[in-house]
Amino acid sequence: MGTFFFKNKFIFLNLCIFIIISFNITLSNAYFELHLLIALLIFIVKWDVENWTVPLCIFVWGIYQDIILGVSLGYSSLIFLSYFLLNQLTIHLGIYETKNIKFTLFLFLSIFIFIIEYLFIYYKLAIHLPFFINFLPILIIILLFYPTEILYSLIKNSYEKIR
Repeated sequence: MGTFFFKNKFIFLNLCIFIIISFNITLSNAYFELHLLIALLIFIVKWDVENWTVPLCIFVWGIYQDIILGVSLGYSSLIFLSYFLLNQLTIHLGIYETKNIKFTLFLFLSIFIFIIEYLFIYYKLAIHLPFFINFLPILIIILLFYPTEILYSLIKNSYEKIR
């Protein structure tokens, strides 16, 4: 039974992300946002480039999360697909295995998305939110990058041993 999930990585990841999104209402708070954790998982996993269903599934996960949270449709999909695009760029440029460069790219994209979101809230909606409280979820996800990368490497290595 355990080898079934390792042999079908895509099914296992879909199941994990579905469960994380389903718990998003109860587990998210001001300091930890689960959609950023999903974006981290999307960025760390080495997806099959030939499989066109992966971006479609990522888009559907985003729509599902937007429906559950009651936010504008496409918000989560845009974030998820941005991290997926950066993941594919790292694979095509040959820097996927270089963890420090990968971390730097993840850091820049996370900060860029945070700045765009913060400026939108500040100027478009005219809501003045504390900077540190909004930046804290991004900081937590950035700190979780290396532990998640190590965990994924361990799972990937155990999968290769089973094969």
